[in-house]
Amino acid sequence: MIFSSSPLFFNVSISFRVWLSSIVNGPVFVRLNVFIYAPQEDEIAAVMKEKGIKNMRKAKEEWESVDKAQHARHEYITGKKRGDRHTRDMLINSSILGWDETADMIIDMIDRKFEQDDAKQLKKEA
Repeated sequence: MIFSSSPLFFNVSISFRVWLSSIVNGPVFVRLNVFIYAPQEDEIAAVMKEKGIKNMRKAKEEWESVDKAQHARHEYITGKKRGDRHTRDMLINSSILGWDETADMIIDMIDRKFEQDDAKQLKKEA
């Protein structure tokens, strides 16, 4: 599964890379970079529910600690700021549609992106 068990428990950064085979040019990478987030208050509420924390301040501290670590890890690995819209094809607020609908929307976007790239590749080969 692509996502964690909790729909709003912290931000998720996903990069899909798929090989498309091309008879003329060989394999080609197609990439779709997605950043899934939720408003801070929704994420803190999810932390409270997931971790069983009753105190809002403690839940916020837990959220901030994990969020800070995720930002540092992402920047260390990629050299880029996490959630920066300039490095993403899609930014999705998961609190609007919920986790399952958000996943469906990403799958639909992947299908559409790869259909476009397939069509472009076939046009180049023709």
